[in-house]
Amino acid sequence: MDADRRRDGAASMRELSGRFKASPRTLELSDAVASADGKIRISWQARPEACREAIDCYQRLGFFALLRKLDGGFAFALWDENAEKLFLARDRVGLAALYYAQDQGALSFGSQVKAVQALRPGRAGLSKEGVEAFLILKFVPSPETLIDGLRKVPPGHFLEFSPAGQRLRPYWSPLGTSAPQLAPVEAVDGALSAAARRQLDSGAPAALFL
Repeated sequence: MDADRRRDGAASMRELSGRFKASPRTLELSDAVASADGKIRISWQARPEACREAIDCYQRLGFFALLRKLDGGFAFALWDENAEKLFLARDRVGLAALYYAQDQGALSFGSQVKAVQALRPGRAGLSKEGVEAFLILKFVPSPETLIDGLRKVPPGHFLEFSPAGQRLRPYWSPLGTSAPQLAPVEAVDGALSAAARRQLDSGAPAALFL
């Protein structure tokens, strides 16, 4: 399931954002697509058809199976009303951003820092851990950020919120994949060729600039 493109080949510009309160349990999702019974909702930057495909896959196979079938960059929130579970998931290598913060019993999340900060109460300062990491490493590793209380879902991970609590779980690791059956050079060449074909299969004209 390609998570990168709409049918017309243009990247989706809809932003993911939402707010979840554990008590009383309420959820606000931006641009959500719902299942037929309205019990499952997903907020995603993908086209509506892909959202409905993702919901169907989740209902039939579960969340882990859904993540394994997704290809490309993605960040989305999925709410299962029957199971009382909220999932926040990010693609394998972190092409898409997904931030979250917990303040006063409420969870705010979004694909942009400004979207999450707009939902948070008060004004947050700088994160000591984030600033130290930036000064030493010249970047801030996940899940930290430069803003106090604001975190990012690490690549290849998802967050699960339920009445039992919250869990940050990995679903993919480059070190955990099985060894390719082909020779290393052939495996890399095949993977790069497949990635190029996926990006060219957009329904829009393609060109090459030298």
